[in-house]
Amino acid sequence: MVFLTKIDSKKQGEQLKKIIAVSVLAAALVGIGGTAAHADTTDGTDTPVSTDTTDGAVFSESGDEQTLTDPPTTGTGWTSPVTHPGDTTNSQCEGGVTFYKATNNSTTFTQASGRDSSVTGNSGITLTISRSTTFGVTGTFSATTSVSVTAGIAAVKQDYGWSVAVNKSGTSSSSGAWKVPNSYKIGRLSIGALKHRGSVQQFVQNRACKNVATGSAATYNVPENGWSFQHSKVS
Repeated sequence: MVFLTKIDSKKQGEQLKKIIAVSVLAAALVGIGGTAAHADTTDGTDTPVSTDTTDGAVFSESGDEQTLTDPPTTGTGWTSPVTHPGDTTNSQCEGGVTFYKATNNSTTFTQASGRDSSVTGNSGITLTISRSTTFGVTGTFSATTSVSVTAGIAAVKQDYGWSVAVNKSGTSSSSGAWKVPNSYKIGRLSIGALKHRGSVQQFVQNRACKNVATGSAATYNVPENGWSFQHSKVS
């Protein structure tokens, strides 16, 4: 009986080892499967996974699609929707009123600096950008004696509604999660900012209600303060 009991104990020990081994393997597989299953989701603080299939599409941090088309030209030569002093004909004007007029020439997406600002993957894979990594986009503003950087940035904000800065740096509130379409072999997701290029001119309104350009125009090529994401087809 003692001998048989030892055999039973030995068998039980072997069975227990097998159970433990299988459990460890199952846990590993569940972990792998869990990672894959959650690849197409984001947490409650992130934007939903985009499944857009447009090559070169640009989206904001909030997930809204952004257009690179410039605002339409309005008025007699003015290219902004804002009414400036003297835009309408008056019988008399005070004169000496100074204001600034921004004219935007182009808007493009500019990828942020750093190797982690762009990721690629095969079709069906969800690509994301780290929300804890600091990225940066640099711009330029060539001020003149009549148009300072502060006045120029304010004019762009007033005329087009864009919040811009000469340089921007920081982290994104969104990962820009995007699922590479099945029609793509390889897709790319990049983080960056919309960059606007144009000029700002100073004007002075005279007593005849005419707006007279004074001094040289300043030029700008500056990024918006918010982050943007662009996804594109590699192959």
